[in-house]
Amino acid sequence: MTHPHVSVFLNINKDYHSLQKIQEKKLRFLANYAYNKVAYYNKVFKIYDIKPNNIRTLGDIKKIPILNRMDIVKNYPQSIVSKSFNVKKCYERSTSGSSGIPITVAFDNFSVRNYELIGIRSLLLTGHKILDRIAYIWYPPFRKDRLYERLGILKKTYISVDNTPELILEKLAKINYKTIYCYPSVLFEIAKKLDNSNYKIKPKRIITQGELLTKEVRKFIEEKFDCKTFNHYGTTEFYIIASECRYHDGMHVNMDNLIVEIKNKDGNTSIDYGKGSFIITGLTNKAMPLIRYEIGDIGSIKNEKCNCGLEFPKIDLFEGRNDDFIQLPSGKIIGPRKIATNLYKIFTFTNKIEKYRIVQNMTEKFIVDIVPGNKFNENVITEFKNILQKVLEEPVTIKIKIKKNIPKNLHGKLRSIESKVKIRE
Repeated sequence: MTHPHVSVFLNINKDYHSLQKIQEKKLRFLANYAYNKVAYYNKVFKIYDIKPNNIRTLGDIKKIPILNRMDIVKNYPQSIVSKSFNVKKCYERSTSGSSGIPITVAFDNFSVRNYELIGIRSLLLTGHKILDRIAYIWYPPFRKDRLYERLGILKKTYISVDNTPELILEKLAKINYKTIYCYPSVLFEIAKKLDNSNYKIKPKRIITQGELLTKEVRKFIEEKFDCKTFNHYGTTEFYIIASECRYHDGMHVNMDNLIVEIKNKDGNTSIDYGKGSFIITGLTNKAMPLIRYEIGDIGSIKNEKCNCGLEFPKIDLFEGRNDDFIQLPSGKIIGPRKIATNLYKIFTFTNKIEKYRIVQNMTEKFIVDIVPGNKFNENVITEFKNILQKVLEEPVTIKIKIKKNIPKNLHGKLRSIESKVKIRE
């Protein structure tokens, strides 16, 4: 029998029908496991009179109700983490809160290794070679190198996005790498500084993740760095969900690792085609199974064979990651991740603030809606203003409004950062 980790690389040669069989086998196991090991799903299955043994095919997944963020928030960790795992011994990842409601997900060791291998597979599909170095421009803290990385295989050099674009360029000029991995908003800022620098930055390819990569930003980055950009769709909850191949015609879903459904405006779902909200089921993480999780991103899915030979279906994100770039009076652009990262640890996870939304009406004017948490006090308003002002680094007007609730948008997603200012070049 082939080891599951080895199968990650063998599955790229399988046809669509064989890949669906893999999904169904994993789904059958997951339904029984969740019912017997996870209190939340045991309760849900009983409420909806779902028999685990009746979940046999991909079509049967619709019998299970959709999971949302508040379901996770209310049940973590006591009811939604498997009783077979001690959450303190699991690997926990928390979302940045860019959607307004941060969550934490627990992973078992096997799933973490599996997700990492999926990431490696996605990386190699871009043309990256195993002995090539990656310039990884990301948010700290950075994990320790794996054994294979210490041996020079898929070696990463980490550069903090907290550095200025000029310092990042300086660091890039000092290392030997083939691939740059970064958020689109950060790369956009770096690219704008490239012409006025004395550095020759010549990557073979660029990989973006974590934010919506617009056509305009992609074109700008590719022109400045003179290389192709590959977009990855990754989330805290599922790591790499989909990634582009060399033909750049949509992102291939890692369907051997998860199931992606599209929910249209009428509430109907499909795994083969359509436009709407992504509903995702992870097939690997036993510590905290997420079944039919509505992640909040909007896009499309299509099932067609790619010229690269892969029969994994392809998705596009055409309205979100519902994050917005912020452009300040000086013209400087700040990505939503930088803002959210500085705010969520200080406020949201301490229960000082339940939800927030930052709206930029003019380049120098911001309105912040806040739903107080159970540890909220009047000093929180001053703290919030000071932290946001520090992140923006320019004099702007910030007005705080206390709200009982923050309504979702037409797509059912709570946006924490919304700019009504058109970005100028």
